Amino acid sequence: MRLILLAVTALFTFACGGAASAPDVQIPRVTTEQLAAWIGEKSVTVIDNNREADYTASHIPGATNIRYNAITVATLPAKQKDARMAFYCTNDSCGASTKAASAARDLGFTNVFVYKPGIRGWEAAGQKTEKVEKAEEKKDS
Repeated sequence: MRLILLAVTALFTFACGGAASAPDVQIPRVTTEQLAAWIGEKSVTVIDNNREADYTASHIPGATNIRYNAITVATLPAKQKDARMAFYCTNDSCGASTKAASAARDLGFTNVFVYKPGIRGWEAAGQKTEKVEKAEEKKDS
């Protein structure tokens, strides 16, 4: 029975993109209120780890879209290793932000946070979002 439980847990963790992986324990979480304050103070670099189509439809204001598996020193907008960065993806179940934040930590960045509620939690909290206008929409304006 114990072996079955272990196998199911491992399968669930893999299927969810590692949402329950150990690195999540090591990366501090930021609340909606704190992230909004940091954005207002311009004291954080926000990284959206969602697919480009999702980022285009709705993202946290000022966020840069970088997939979790494309995190490098060159792709991160913050260049100072102690720069504050907050990573997010879709929601609490998404593991992309934790993987991305862990990758940034592995690159030597020290002030890294995860916003686990993701864009869905941000929207549910009534926070403002941005979207990327398509070329056709810009012509019509």
